[in-house]
Order: sequence, then C-alpha cells, then structure tokens
Amino acid sequence: MTGKEPFCPERSEAERYLAIYFIVSMKENRLSQILEPRVLREGTLEQLQAIAELVKRCLCLKSEERPTMKEVVTELERLRRYRNDPWVNQQSLEESESLPSEEARVDSHTEPLSLSTSVSEISQQYYSFQLQHDVSD
Repeated sequence: MTGKEPFCPERSEAERYLAIYFIVSMKENRLSQILEPRVLREGTLEQLQAIAELVKRCLCLKSEERPTMKEVVTELERLRRYRNDPWVNQQSLEESESLPSEEARVDSHTEPLSLSTSVSEISQQYYSFQLQHDVSD
C-alpha cells in the first residue's frame, strides 16, 4: 500500500519501521499521506480505509488478535465485489457492522495506544513485548 520497504535505517526514526509508522499514521488519520499515489487512484477512500483497517489487524502482535487468512480473503473479496457493484453488498456490510468490534476482540492485557504515544515509545513497547514472548515460548 505504501510502496516502502518494511525497514529502512536511512529513513527518519518516525518512519524507520513501516509497521509502526503505518499504525501511527492511521491513528493520526494520515492514511492518505502515506499511501502510494497509484494505490490512492485504485479505490475510494472508504475502500482504502477498510483495507488499511484489515492491514492494521494483520499487524497485531498477538496471533489471537490477527485475522485468519480465511477472514482476510473473505474481507478482500467483499471489498472487491463492493467496488464492482456497491449495491450488492449492502446486506453484507450491515451484517459485518453487527459483528464484534476490534476493541471487543482485544485481550484485556493489551494496552491501547494513545494518539500522544510517540513512535519511539511504540517501538519500545513493541520490542519489549516481543522479548517477553520470545523468552516465554
């Protein structure tokens, strides 16, 4: 979506780790600023936002919080059908809105990130979490 490498030491600290930069950009409502121009031309802002939300879920650290590949395929197919015929999936859209929200799926041990959280704080939390789980596995 962004056309950037996952890690680039030459980028600024805020942009060095693409996954973190992507999540922070979404929280700050700057999705259109980080997407590749070609991607911006391929869909509506609503579709791109839905795909970005799916990507964000895929980036969750805990596997229980990430969608299964089947869920990813289903969502992408729904979005593709919606692009071809927005009226076809009105019922599907209403059904998906009645599903538990992402917040409801999050484990009670997960701390939400606030908008004031800096990239370096997020990086530190991310790597601390990884170290804790790598040691215990």
